[in-house]
Amino acid sequence: MKRPGIDGRMAADLALLRAVVKACERMPKLRGMPLSDLIGYLSIAVLGQLDFDREAANIVRLRETLAPVPGVRVPELIPELCRPGCLAFEYIAGLDRRTPESLPDATRARLAATVLAAAHTMMFVDGFVHCDLHPGNVYLTPEEDVVILDAGYSVQLSGKVRRLIGEFFERMAAGDGRRCGEIVLESAANVSPRTDTQAFVDAVAAHVEANAGPGVAFDMPKFGEGMFDLQRDHGLYAASDFAFPLMSLLVLEGTVQGFAPAVDFQQVGAGSTQ
Repeated sequence: MKRPGIDGRMAADLALLRAVVKACERMPKLRGMPLSDLIGYLSIAVLGQLDFDREAANIVRLRETLAPVPGVRVPELIPELCRPGCLAFEYIAGLDRRTPESLPDATRARLAATVLAAAHTMMFVDGFVHCDLHPGNVYLTPEEDVVILDAGYSVQLSGKVRRLIGEFFERMAAGDGRRCGEIVLESAANVSPRTDTQAFVDAVAAHVEANAGPGVAFDMPKFGEGMFDLQRDHGLYAASDFAFPLMSLLVLEGTVQGFAPAVDFQQVGAGSTQ
């Protein structure tokens, strides 16, 4: 069980880690890397997992965010039963990771599309993102609903980040790799003075052409790994508030593929800038 409140020892450990990382940033091979930004973002996420009041507020917010998405259920918080070390939720029967195996292929594909619609609403419409959508937090039910649990690790994207990530996925799905490269440059935390930005945009365009767009079998881990490699090779470092939501989509892609392997995951960003 998670401990209630903010654990003082954990906060002290993370503060020490931030101090060490800040010193490491002065080392020649680490200069320019936004390590303090990364550890700061990670620290907020870790400490947030220990804060039950924050998680309770996240659940309420997540229910509001996903209320317009048909077929998605988020268990309701029961405030009168909650305590400093315990959160109580409505009971939803039938949550079993084996349920998808009993559903027809067409139903699994439809429910996988519902999960993508929920992710689209969170990330690109409201900007409130559940960052931990692994198979233990996303269930399909025999009644053909999608159930999403545990909003302890959730973040609110700024308007700029939401817009840029939304446009990135929309342009990626359309095969417009050149614009994708421009968006990465615009969102980067640090760009090395030695970076050839035109060469980077050209490389991203080639990567998108080979791995995304209409009619292309999309593999999110392969695509994401290639994008991070290109940024590293060209001296670019993504800001944490842009990189972490993208990494959450990597987790979600594995979950969706487990439900229906044929679903085109890149459609999660369709219509993001409308």
